[in-house]
Amino acid sequence: MIELMQPTLIREDMHYWLLTPAPKLQPWVACYFVVRPSPGSPQGTNKPELFLPDGMSELVFAMRAGFERWKVGDSSGPAVMRESYVIGGRAHSVMTQSAVPNEVIGVKLHSRLLSSLIRTPLSTFRDVAMSLRDLGNLPLLQLQDELAGLRDVEAITRALDRFFANAIRNLHPDALVDAFTREVQTARGSLSVLRWIDERGVNARTFERKFCDAMGMVPKQYARVMRFRDAYRDLISDRGAHGARYLDTYYDQSHFHRDFKYFTGVSPTIKSRGLFQQETSISDQLLQHTPGATTASP
Repeated sequence: MIELMQPTLIREDMHYWLLTPAPKLQPWVACYFVVRPSPGSPQGTNKPELFLPDGMSELVFAMRAGFERWKVGDSSGPAVMRESYVIGGRAHSVMTQSAVPNEVIGVKLHSRLLSSLIRTPLSTFRDVAMSLRDLGNLPLLQLQDELAGLRDVEAITRALDRFFANAIRNLHPDALVDAFTREVQTARGSLSVLRWIDERGVNARTFERKFCDAMGMVPKQYARVMRFRDAYRDLISDRGAHGARYLDTYYDQSHFHRDFKYFTGVSPTIKSRGLFQQETSISDQLLQHTPGATTASP
């Protein structure tokens, strides 16, 4: 079948589409993406792909085959992902690689929407991928079946829009969690978590548990992820330009270098000789085009 919508990114081994949700969904659903093997490609994505955390949760529908996935800095080795899964908040970077042609449909969504959708606190599987089969969520399993029958990416977008338009109807405001995420984004991650909690007179442990249930990570992790995400965006946007805008929210360069190595596994110098001078990776596509996880009342 000939695709009506041109891919966002074309490589020898794959075609990649970054899809925009309906406007009313965008406060809660950042983007959809589709990855398919390039026509005639006999292999998968042999080059490892780095995916940085961005404060969002993820839904990944595996349409065929599978791929390896592992945490950056984790010596336990890769896990082979052979079925669809959800990630309820991710405070670490992951690498993926596939030796065979692979095909996925993905969703980047606000963690509170995922928690509401699956009716499960995200603290129960922090930084862990849970299969849809193990989760046993009937609406998501039905959505997977519907997506499996679609080839046109515009039809995929419409199906996902319909699903999430219904999902946000059951989403209720959480004033404290929503206020914190909003202020962290405004401050580009440079926010004193303890001071913010003290100023509101809430119990630190209670808020941490509440936030982790809703977002899949503790408040300090969320602030660190958002600070590095924005700094990384600035760094790849400033390629070839003078200045160091990416350091604006860091105390000094050494603190940025520490976070850079934590999230990417290498120093900025090593990375600049590879990723920043080669074609854009999927992770960069998502980070450059995905808005912050803004929060609005449904």
